[in-house]
Amino acid sequence: MSKEILVNVGSSETRVAVLENDRLTELLLGRNDESRTIGNVFKGRVTDVLPGIQSAFVEIGFERKGFLHINDLAQSSTALHMHQDVLDEYEEPSRQGNTANIQDLIKKGQEILVQVAKDPIGGKGAKLTTAITLPGRYLVLMPGVKRVAISHRIDESGERERLKSIAERFPFSPHGFIVRTAAQGKSEEELVADARALVERWEGITAQAEKSSAPILLYKDLGMIHRMLRDVFTEEVESLIVDDVEEYENIVNSMDTLTPGLSVRVKLYDGEFPLFDEYRVEQEIERIFRRKVWLRSGGYIVIDQAEAMVAIDVNTGRFVGKEDPEQTILQTNLEAAREIARQVRLRDIGGIIIIDFIDMKSEQDRQRVLDALREAVRPDRSRTKIMEISQLGLVEMTRKRVRESLTAAMTQPCPSCRGRGRVLSSSSLIIHVEREINRRFMMSSSRKLLVLLNPDTFEEVKDKLIATTAQLERAYQGEVNFKTDESLALDEVEIDIQDE
Repeated sequence: MSKEILVNVGSSETRVAVLENDRLTELLLGRNDESRTIGNVFKGRVTDVLPGIQSAFVEIGFERKGFLHINDLAQSSTALHMHQDVLDEYEEPSRQGNTANIQDLIKKGQEILVQVAKDPIGGKGAKLTTAITLPGRYLVLMPGVKRVAISHRIDESGERERLKSIAERFPFSPHGFIVRTAAQGKSEEELVADARALVERWEGITAQAEKSSAPILLYKDLGMIHRMLRDVFTEEVESLIVDDVEEYENIVNSMDTLTPGLSVRVKLYDGEFPLFDEYRVEQEIERIFRRKVWLRSGGYIVIDQAEAMVAIDVNTGRFVGKEDPEQTILQTNLEAAREIARQVRLRDIGGIIIIDFIDMKSEQDRQRVLDALREAVRPDRSRTKIMEISQLGLVEMTRKRVRESLTAAMTQPCPSCRGRGRVLSSSSLIIHVEREINRRFMMSSSRKLLVLLNPDTFEEVKDKLIATTAQLERAYQGEVNFKTDESLALDEVEIDIQDE
């Protein structure tokens, strides 16, 4: 699989596109007016302890208090918590839920060290954890957790054993480490140096915490470009192309320190057209927000995103196959499985995802589609879990959500439909106006009303609306006037009582 990274630098936003086999699979955004908080470490103060939900609120200096659940309180070597950049790098051991009561573990007014595990989303504050982790190039430090875990993406058993043996000999007790995928083939000296840098970083955090009062930021995670270099720009990437001279020099200098052998793969773009246009990324970004995604075969998938879950429906569309309808369905479902994995990753969709594949009679075909979906999500850096196909033919899937989806980050609810995706039809709007005029005449002694409508809407319905209201004017011996207001949504109506 060929893999490239494109970096487009703008005055107010930097975009990183990850291409696999020339197709956009991941889009990272870094805006100058926004502050990413995942991975940041704070000294916070507990403001409320809520036994009913076994949680606490912690003041960390944000507008909204952070949320800390009892299961995110580090108390044992099994309490492993990752932030987004290192999720799914290791097989998390199964652990029992915390059996203690939260009021016995922390108290109101107590100062504690916490790390942001999820950015504030919607009206919710940041999700916090006290099981702090610090990611490096090859390792992740787990302060005070004496254990070693190996990324499950390292398949070769001999290499896993070699890396585990090296990590277990680290002279950095009582800390533990996760060996990342990028550590494959690295020498013991390189791994020890990475571990030492992480331990020194942690010691600096704790030293500052001892002399500071809460709430205070103790450690800020790397910026978007440096996180990309640390976590995405690995040996499997053929080239990293950047369209800004200053950022190009910064990246080369950073790679000379991180991984000198990869700096030769960094290239400065000097093409005639904008970088994202040259690689057809711009048009892919425009399609991210579409509800319907067409497949190359002629089938399509429909993505409906709600607050609690995402529903994805698969349809054959224009693809009718040749002779065997079951084969047509199988081919559509297989292609859809791969595209669904790409869209989920590209749109950064998290939480519960329900997929309604086209119904298949053959158990073997159902298993092939399920296997294709599982294989397609393997490159995803976010942790995913896919259940078996249910009796209703649905596939339940979860993907770790730590921030708003790309759609939520780049768009806002439509002022006309208020996020519903639909507005009243012309006929329904006329009926609604008629009903409201009738109600106002019945409830008020006034016989003069002013109806305010969106100008585009009024232009479309005015003939029928005037004819309809004329009957009400005669029935109530009243007068109805119309006025347009551009600030109103397409199906919004305001009716005012006018002085006689």
